[in-house]
Amino acid sequence: MKLFETLKRVVTAGHGDNGRTIQPVDAPQTAANGAEPDVIKSCSEVPERKCVLFVDDDLAALKRFEHTYHTLRNQWEIHFTSTGKTALDLMSQRQFDVIVADLEMPNMDGVELLNESLKRHPQTARFLRCDVEERSWLKKCNGTVPLQMARECDAESLGNALTRALRLNVFMANPSVQLLIGKLTRLPSLPLLYTQVNTELAKPDGSIEFIGRLIAKDPAMTAKILQAVNSADFALSRQILDPKEAVMHLGAERTKSVLLLASVCVQLNNAKCEGFSHEKLWMHSMATGASASAITMAETKDAKMADMAFTAGLLHDVGKLLLASNLPDQYVQIFSQSNRRKLPAREIELEAFGATHAELAACLLGNWGLPLTILEAIAWHHCPIRGDDKSFSLVTAVHAANAIEYEKKDDIADIFESQIDDAYIAGLGLVEQAFLWRKICGCPKRSDADELALRVHLRQYARHCVEAGSKLVA
Repeated sequence: MKLFETLKRVVTAGHGDNGRTIQPVDAPQTAANGAEPDVIKSCSEVPERKCVLFVDDDLAALKRFEHTYHTLRNQWEIHFTSTGKTALDLMSQRQFDVIVADLEMPNMDGVELLNESLKRHPQTARFLRCDVEERSWLKKCNGTVPLQMARECDAESLGNALTRALRLNVFMANPSVQLLIGKLTRLPSLPLLYTQVNTELAKPDGSIEFIGRLIAKDPAMTAKILQAVNSADFALSRQILDPKEAVMHLGAERTKSVLLLASVCVQLNNAKCEGFSHEKLWMHSMATGASASAITMAETKDAKMADMAFTAGLLHDVGKLLLASNLPDQYVQIFSQSNRRKLPAREIELEAFGATHAELAACLLGNWGLPLTILEAIAWHHCPIRGDDKSFSLVTAVHAANAIEYEKKDDIADIFESQIDDAYIAGLGLVEQAFLWRKICGCPKRSDADELALRVHLRQYARHCVEAGSKLVA
């Protein structure tokens, strides 16, 4: 069963009877028998827009949805209905790209509806609206686990969720990625602790002390949090032994990021892949996250963006854990050929699988709801030129941080693993900044002659790109 089949459906579904206009209603009309109608409202249909169907038996809630999601009408054709039966009837009449069902409904609850939807319309993506404590119901869903949506979800969050699902198709478009995902039998699940921490932080009166107590209940997560905060990347003057204090030093966003990576490591910690080191990956991930954050602060002075860079840098190599855990024999050969042929492991991954650990990580983490900019930085950290941004971005930060961390290592094998893409950096006009980034990240200083020669070379390269009018393409 392919983990991301549901996400694919969002972009592969048809549009049914495009061109037909459905007249909106301002308020629920009373039927001849005095009953409330099932269909509350749908926005006018416009070709090329994706169609989403909301199902909830609470008519007042549907009216709130109609008002809240009005701002999405230019991108999505939004329909609302109040029963599972009517939802299935509507789906038999036209094609919907997405169905969003509430868990608690009479006669046919959200799980039953989504299961029937999967059977009749497998191309339709499924979301289940439920609270954190109701997540266990997701296990009762057939096929690929539906995406979870909070009951209180504003228009911006909904739009981001749907857009993320659409964009994930970029990573899934390669048939090789789909084939590779189909071979993965051991897939980590989104940790409950992460969801609990997220929920607590979303509260106006969210408590760091409470988060510390939550983490302290899990010995494995506690160990990883303390390992992270006491690492050289944070350079604290004393050792931290209390989870609550660790959270205070890490900050909310970095704590969540560490929990995600720690959970994946714990769930896949018994992988027997010769030549693959969980500890080495953890240390490299921590260093890349810290370097990406430092580079971002130097360029933007934006603390929030720096935290996002830390998250992307920390999680950029999760795909390696997936490959080592699921395909250990093949991944051993990847390392062997990489060392023998003096080529980056990602190039051997492309030869063997037709895809790399980077796209794989983006697919997994996209299913967990991480922001799109972070997913792009992870997916393209080896090929940043594929990004849409033509100026400094998270993709730039993670790409540079990853390459610089390999530059700093003494192991000769690491020299071939990752290098800064000079064409990409020159195209952004960031040649001089790249030298500063190396200093910020603690790279050994080159000799004056080597430094001058490299600067001259890169300036000439940048000038050549401008004069030739060349466009950097993937």
